[in-house]
Amino acid sequence: MGTLGMAAVSFLALRGGDPTAEPEFLTGTVPPAPPPAQTVIIEPTASSSPAYSFSPFGNAPTSRVRHRSKPITTSPTPRRSPAVTLTVGSTVALTVADRPGYRVRHRDFLGRVDPIGPSRDDPGRPDSSFTARTGIANSGCVSLESVNYPGYFLRHQNFEIKLQQRDRSDLFAQDATFCPIVIRSGAALTLRSINYPDLFVAEAGDRLFLREDGALALVPRAV
Repeated sequence: MGTLGMAAVSFLALRGGDPTAEPEFLTGTVPPAPPPAQTVIIEPTASSSPAYSFSPFGNAPTSRVRHRSKPITTSPTPRRSPAVTLTVGSTVALTVADRPGYRVRHRDFLGRVDPIGPSRDDPGRPDSSFTARTGIANSGCVSLESVNYPGYFLRHQNFEIKLQQRDRSDLFAQDATFCPIVIRSGAALTLRSINYPDLFVAEAGDRLFLREDGALALVPRAV
């Protein structure tokens, strides 16, 4: 019998020979190995941090769940064109927004709308060119002076638009002053009478009148 066998017999003899007693390990013997460690996965809750895997013996995390968010993209803000305007001192053609090639003009000293060709030799071009002046009756508005008839202004008389020479009267000052009103998000403007604030320059049968409805949409263009 080997050394371990002799030791066991001696131990039993010391215990009184009870074979049913719970065995004890002697000094110098090797205990059985513990069971292998099991990895436990802790799932995250709605308010917890990302999941880690842990070892019950304190090993470092073996994996980590990463959440990647999509990059934030922004669309460029579209640029708006500046609103049209009538600048005092500028010489312009009052083109009709809804009728390409048509302009406000005077003919036989009456205000009207006619087609004007692109050539500088078109005989209607001088009649359709006006210089914006500070409003005779109101500095916040404008008066429109003819280029080929200096001293003559567009005015309304009996609700018709005419070209007449300035006469220094208060009535002429009122009739020849118009306030530009920007419309269509700044793409055009219309002309409102200063002494008839509910009336606008409008077209009827190619002639120009003051009317409460049907305001003429205009786009000033440099000439």
